[in-house]
Amino acid sequence: MPVITPEMLPLPAVQVVPPTIHELSHRVRAVSMASGFSTPASIDEVEACLAKLMLVTTEVAEAAEAVRSGDWANLGEELADVVIRVMDLAAGLRLDLEWEVSTKLAANASRPHMHGRLA
Repeated sequence: MPVITPEMLPLPAVQVVPPTIHELSHRVRAVSMASGFSTPASIDEVEACLAKLMLVTTEVAEAAEAVRSGDWANLGEELADVVIRVMDLAAGLRLDLEWEVSTKLAANASRPHMHGRLA
C-alpha cells in the first residue's frame, strides 16, 4: 500500500484560517476545565501557579528525553504538551498570551545579534 504524504493531498477549496493564540488558549482552558483540572485564577495563588509551572517543566523534560532517545515521532507531541500547559496557565490567569508573545518578539527583534554576546 503506498504511503500518503500531506503534499499528496489536495488543498481545501476554502482556505481555513488557523485559530489565534488567544483562541487556542481559551480552547485549551475549556478542555482542561471540562476534564476536571483546575488552574489558578490569580497570581496570588502562588503554590498552584508553581505547581502548574512544574508541569510545564515536566513536559520540557519529556521533550528533552524524546530528543535524547531519537524519538522524533514523540517530540512534536511533547512540545505540544509544553505549549498546552503554558496556554492553560495563561488563560487561567487571564493573561493575553498573544499580546505577550507579540510584544516579546518585537523587543527581541530590536536586540543586537545574539544579544551582543560572542558566539
